[in-house]
Amino acid sequence: MLLFETLRVILTYTLIIGMGSGIVGAIAGPGFAGIVLTIASIMILLKAGTFRVTILNIGRNLGESLREAVNVLRLSVLSIPSAITGFIASFDKYLMSLIASSTLPAAFASVSSTPKLIISPGSFTIGLYAKMLRDPSKQDAADMIILYSFVSIFFAATLSLLSIPAITFFNPSYASGNILLIIASIEALIAGYAAIFESIAMGSERADVASRSIYDVIRTPLGRIPLIQMLRFVLSVSVAAVTQAMIYSAGVRDPVILVLPYSLSYLVSVIPYTLYVYRLAISKIKLEIPWVDILMFLLALLPSAYVLKLLGVGDIIISSFWRDIVKILPGVGVSAILYIVVSILLSKRLRYLVRSGMMFLISSIR
Repeated sequence: MLLFETLRVILTYTLIIGMGSGIVGAIAGPGFAGIVLTIASIMILLKAGTFRVTILNIGRNLGESLREAVNVLRLSVLSIPSAITGFIASFDKYLMSLIASSTLPAAFASVSSTPKLIISPGSFTIGLYAKMLRDPSKQDAADMIILYSFVSIFFAATLSLLSIPAITFFNPSYASGNILLIIASIEALIAGYAAIFESIAMGSERADVASRSIYDVIRTPLGRIPLIQMLRFVLSVSVAAVTQAMIYSAGVRDPVILVLPYSLSYLVSVIPYTLYVYRLAISKIKLEIPWVDILMFLLALLPSAYVLKLLGVGDIIISSFWRDIVKILPGVGVSAILYIVVSILLSKRLRYLVRSGMMFLISSIR
């Protein structure tokens, strides 16, 4: 992920600044980064000898290999909705710029979507998915929800409380778009839970192994989740685009107002989607949401949020990075320490997970 993001930034910068491609470069950058990394991965595997097979082995296993190849090819159909979803997620910025005849809405949308990169369950869902593939366990799922909640609730709340300095980190002129960043933080937090439920439902599914019929697989979470996710984005972008066009035709030119339909559409649509994948998850394992622990984390936010409000760091507009950042970091540091300490004191399960992690680290060092 770090390599992809680094390459994405480099290619996007080259396309926009070096080649002057504007919004097209911003959209094409991630796609080119994915292609470059895919080619590089294949080259590395070839060099390592992973793809080398003898002619004898090819002849001996040809029939079985062909059957497996056909099955994999059929199952690859399941990736089509995800590919369409990724395209639409990038296309929305081009669409809002096209409707407004300006790149300003896309700029505000890109900057305000930063929480979606920070509040990401990626590291949690990868580990959880592997566990679900091996041995589905409701305790593993509950522990992942606790850890994700502990980290992401704090990030979402902090980004919301510090929405003005967070968005003006890029440019002071973005200050008016802080509401977009708050909405994106809430959406990212909810979407993170949806991603965890997706991992549970899809990781616990065995139809791709047991069934040879692609239609049987499509009717399982493996096929239904990507399809519903695609429909969510199609409907969200369609409704938002129509709303933006109506607002623009009414004479509104404020880029924040023009982007707001997209932010609200994504936020509203993620709620029923999360409930849907939750129902799929509990149909696979008897999942119990650790509501008590989540409530403890929300209570732990109170002293943390009070410190930020007391110090007034949420109203700082970053016009000079080094001058303004020193005003913000001490408050954020104290706020984070308070949140961590209070959360550990209030949540029994979190104390157990932290203690287990510390013991594992100590034993690894020894």
